[in-house]
Amino acid sequence: MTGEPLRDAVQMEQRQRFRAMGKQVRQAPQDPDLHVRRLQAALAWQDDEPLQGAIADLFHAMPGHVGHSVYGLACELAAARLPRHVAQGFMAQLQQHRALPAVHWLATRWSVLVQPSASVSALRRRVSVDESRRLAAAIVQARTELAGSDAQKLAELEQEFFAHCQACDDRLAFMLARRQLLARGSLPDAWQAAEVQLAQDGAAAVAPIAENSPQAES
Repeated sequence: MTGEPLRDAVQMEQRQRFRAMGKQVRQAPQDPDLHVRRLQAALAWQDDEPLQGAIADLFHAMPGHVGHSVYGLACELAAARLPRHVAQGFMAQLQQHRALPAVHWLATRWSVLVQPSASVSALRRRVSVDESRRLAAAIVQARTELAGSDAQKLAELEQEFFAHCQACDDRLAFMLARRQLLARGSLPDAWQAAEVQLAQDGAAAVAPIAENSPQAES
């Protein structure tokens, strides 16, 4: 019975590593080694959306340079792992020797330098219901197993869970986890703070979506 929660905990740690690499890329966007390491971190996931987001950031930060190994690697990964039209989109962008715009359909919710255009389905920018349920189950299991034995590890996992919910507007995962945990007792103040932040982020997200409409890209 613990297989799924444990596997989800591993995925949460992988997500944490990927986010850490994203922060480094944001700080040094023109460092090819950082982009390569982030691509490698994305490959650890079964979900290919992080990989697409990482490649989009690469083509935004460092366009052109045909023949450079990092671009060859990115296009090979796109061709092998991503939908055909997405791989073709990256290849066309490379051949045009242009930087990917700050708002583009090739970006995903995992991109840190590029934002998905409004033409991308809102569902595509959000997690699936199944993923939300898995993440909720993972954090509930982690709190059950670690609350009395490893408070530091539990705090790290909870902060990563909060970061995911805020970045992806995953209110379902947060609600499911919070409801299950409250049924067992009270929660730390960090959960209340995360709930408030999630509500604030949801309200603030309306303006950027309007600004990044298809008209803004023309």
